[in-house]
Amino acid sequence: MSCQVTISNGRLVVVDPVRLLIGRHHSQMAVWGFRYDPNGNSYTGRADEIYSLLQKITKYLSRYQIPLELSKDVELAQLELQQ
Repeated sequence: MSCQVTISNGRLVVVDPVRLLIGRHHSQMAVWGFRYDPNGNSYTGRADEIYSLLQKITKYLSRYQIPLELSKDVELAQLELQQ
């Protein structure tokens, strides 16, 4: 399983169906302003920070070898960042 990174209602959302983000990872998400939803096992970022949060979360998950899947919207946002 992996974490799915999507954009919903203008916010970056990290869905964690098998709870890979625990302990220090949960704390790091809170530092970046993500709000945890225990019902959906997901983290929702602030609306005004999609691009900066996207860079942070993809680098962070890669560094800790946490598998992730990017939605089409997120892939497009990454392409915009690279231009």
